[in-house]
Amino acid sequence: MMAKFGNREMRGVIPPMVTPFKQNGDLDKKALREVVSFLKKRVHGLFVNGTYGCGPLMSVNERKDVLEIVIEEAGNDIQVCVHIGSTSNRDAIDLGKHAAKLNVVGVASVSPYYFPHKTVDIENYFIELINEIDAPVYLYNNPTTTSFTASTDFLNGLAEKGLKGVKDSSFDILMFYDYLRNIKKEDFHFIMGSEALILPAVIMGGRASIAGMANCLPEEIVALWEAAESGEIEEASELQKRVLNIRGIYKSGSTTPLVYRTLRERGINAGYPRKPFRDQPDEVWQEVKKKLKELGVVF
Repeated sequence: MMAKFGNREMRGVIPPMVTPFKQNGDLDKKALREVVSFLKKRVHGLFVNGTYGCGPLMSVNERKDVLEIVIEEAGNDIQVCVHIGSTSNRDAIDLGKHAAKLNVVGVASVSPYYFPHKTVDIENYFIELINEIDAPVYLYNNPTTTSFTASTDFLNGLAEKGLKGVKDSSFDILMFYDYLRNIKKEDFHFIMGSEALILPAVIMGGRASIAGMANCLPEEIVALWEAAESGEIEEASELQKRVLNIRGIYKSGSTTPLVYRTLRERGINAGYPRKPFRDQPDEVWQEVKKKLKELGVVF
């Protein structure tokens, strides 16, 4: 039985949910509701407009539309956090204020990307979000997409100014551990940005995982989370290895389109990712499906 958390907590397995688009690139609102309906019964929360959700590929108004639909369909039974990261303070604050009016559990932002910025300017970006948005603000540490790595000292400074937590997608467990050991702000939230490191994160006090594979295989990820959180280390170790094998299978192609394809294969109208993502060739999917079946993952 999946543990239930209060809908005001960032805790547990929270997929960065996919955003369904039609093949012409338009937002598929009906499919979006279907994805939310599928996930809300199987996970602990939803992270909207993130990487898997093609957030940076959408306009500000589209991102607002997506969040409104998710909030309406999710109801009051599941936590919703939204990514508001942008290249500009103005857009991020606009998205954050809109989200706060919808009573989200939190807003998260990557550091402003594309242009290289001085550390002090990135710090000021987050201070402005904290001061202007009436919702908990999380820093989304994603060095691969932003070319900026949030140090422990950097986070400590922002924590003192009101930053609620960090979603760490560095894939560096030692960095995550450094955050856990040295950020002293009371009730600061440490969130792992991948299913790949759930076990070591939970053991040391991580409170949630923004897990991409939980979009399409939520049962696998929740089983791992629950074993880790309950202290069943031997079982959790085997489940973590299994999840790593699943991740490896999906890395044989373009992961995001394959996640959409898996949902469709499960009978969920998840639509398609927005271009330049493209649906993977059928031979790639068939190989993925074959390897998943060999692992015991069937639809």
